[in-house]
Amino acid sequence: MKMKKVLAIVAFFVVGIFSTPLFAQGGFNWPPDETLAQSAKEKYVLHTDSRKMGDYTTAHSTLVWLLKNTPELSESLYISGYKVFEEMADVEESEKRKYELQDSALLLYDLRAKYYGNEASILNRKLLQEYKYYANRSNKLQELVNDYTRLFEIAPISEINDYHMLTYMDAVRRNQKNNGGSLTDPEIMAIYDKVMVVYEEKMSTAKNKPQLEEMKGQIDGILADMVTIDCNFIDTQLGDKLRANPTDLEMAKKIFSYSITASCTETDIFTQAAKVYYESEPQLAVARVLANRAIKEENYDEGLKYLNDAIEMSEDNAEQGELTMRIADIASFRNEKGKARELYLKAAQIDPSLKEAYSKIGDLILGSYDQCKKEQSRVDDRAIFIAAYEYYVRGGNGQRAAQMKEQFPTAEMIFTEGRAVGEEVRVGCWIGMTVKIQKAD
Repeated sequence: MKMKKVLAIVAFFVVGIFSTPLFAQGGFNWPPDETLAQSAKEKYVLHTDSRKMGDYTTAHSTLVWLLKNTPELSESLYISGYKVFEEMADVEESEKRKYELQDSALLLYDLRAKYYGNEASILNRKLLQEYKYYANRSNKLQELVNDYTRLFEIAPISEINDYHMLTYMDAVRRNQKNNGGSLTDPEIMAIYDKVMVVYEEKMSTAKNKPQLEEMKGQIDGILADMVTIDCNFIDTQLGDKLRANPTDLEMAKKIFSYSITASCTETDIFTQAAKVYYESEPQLAVARVLANRAIKEENYDEGLKYLNDAIEMSEDNAEQGELTMRIADIASFRNEKGKARELYLKAAQIDPSLKEAYSKIGDLILGSYDQCKKEQSRVDDRAIFIAAYEYYVRGGNGQRAAQMKEQFPTAEMIFTEGRAVGEEVRVGCWIGMTVKIQKAD
């Protein structure tokens, strides 16, 4: 009698479970064999409950049974399955057993993709675990690299986890060093280029640009650890390709980027690449680079073109002021002193912190003494030093201001010419200033 009651209770319990929303909502591909289907339902319920309770022994054994007997039962089986293996691996003390559990977890990601598709999304998720598991297992590094390569081939850039850009490069480095990887420098560069395509697109829309820029610095460091990117490499491996096809924008971008990283910005091929890059995609940073290069070669007209372009593209007052200062410097080099003063004043107006602009005007005036003195009045001639002094004071250049005061007309000069301290004097030439006579200390 008692046995009949127990069986009735069990039957009621099983029927109750199989009528719950878990099984009523579909998503399960039960075997056509009723006996197998009944066993699968019991195993699935037991697996789910034991996992929730932390009973990994039961969760593991029921999972293995389900995977063996009903591999296409439900996608949720694989999601639950790799979580079970991951959780078990985290607490396993035996290294051998830990590795087995890790391998099993990763296999379930592959099986899930096999049976239910969506490979890119699943692989993206898998690699977060795979890098953690395989980065320090030399015999698994090639497999890790292969999975990254596959992800970067099939996944939309927007769906690639930012972290994978860094770990892909690190996996390649580890494989090269620990397993004597056979990748050549150009092949490694090709992987780096692939990563940079992802980086550039992410940067174009990213809200976390500082973090991505920091990551790029780490990626560049990894590349430098594997490949010696020097000026010769850039010129021989890449330069000849651009020379053969001068409109190859992608090659120009590579040469530009690598040259910056390797400090090879003084080469002709760098300049050629920068110009191709700029003509197709004008950018502030590239305009500045080209301006620097042109000015260094004393090609001032070209330098001015790029500096003016850069000012138009910049939205920062400090940067606009600094660029205007550089244009003023060119005018100064060309002995266009009046124009230079105008530009220095403009720079200081754009960015009031540029006190140096006033000192540069002081230098222009001081350097014009021989040009502007008339040698008719020592007081009038020395008024040039007073004009320079006033600009040095505005520029906060105390040392130069003190030197100018030593050149002011002496009391004797002022008295002899019948002049007076405080009297206004017009300084002619290009200077065109009115100053008040001051005497030397």
